[in-house]
Amino acid sequence: MRKPSIKPSPESDSIFMPADPRAVGSGLGTSAAGLGTSTVGPGTSAGGPRAAPLAPGPGTLAGGPGAAAVGPGTSSAPPGAAGSSPPPPNQATLVSVAVFIVVAAPSWAHPIRDYLVSRVLPAEEVLARQIQRRAGSYTIVNRELDRQSVTGVYQRCMELEKGMEILIDIHQGECGHHAASRALVAKAFRHGFFWPTALDDAKELVKKCKGCQKFSTKQHQPASILKTIPIT
Repeated sequence: MRKPSIKPSPESDSIFMPADPRAVGSGLGTSAAGLGTSTVGPGTSAGGPRAAPLAPGPGTLAGGPGAAAVGPGTSSAPPGAAGSSPPPPNQATLVSVAVFIVVAAPSWAHPIRDYLVSRVLPAEEVLARQIQRRAGSYTIVNRELDRQSVTGVYQRCMELEKGMEILIDIHQGECGHHAASRALVAKAFRHGFFWPTALDDAKELVKKCKGCQKFSTKQHQPASILKTIPIT
């Protein structure tokens, strides 16, 4: 429809009011009075010369067929023509990223680590059953293999060499008191470390310690007066 929904003021230039084609001269849209035929020539009409085209208002197209008026800030090239910048992508590009789960575990715990991560068991049936039974007390915490003790303490699985260094530090370090093998293992486990040969390593350490072998036969308890035990 060419009729606006509001009636603008004649003095206002902000709203363009298209002219009614019926209000222009009688030559537009009419044909010559004859035997039902039209004798309209190029640029003329039967009633007289064709009325001059209306001047284009602000924001309207030019009077030529199919030609658009180039306004300020617009480009005469059609969209997608050569020399024009391509439109920005509407969708984000999806990039496939491979995620690898890396779990730090000592050499003796590799079969348990493989079973917990990827459910891989060795071909030997007896060894596979042992791993399935032992894996129930192991878990992965912060990409490290830990063992949950009976008291609920999570113990980090250590290499045998690292475990031996821990025992030496506890046994004869700065605060070492040359305790027995079971006391050494208990203290190491309470601090959150575990390896399967801890007790055997502690026994070998105590046997090779010169201080423990030299003073092991002497009484270490303080002297006190003998007390009689009454018979009840």
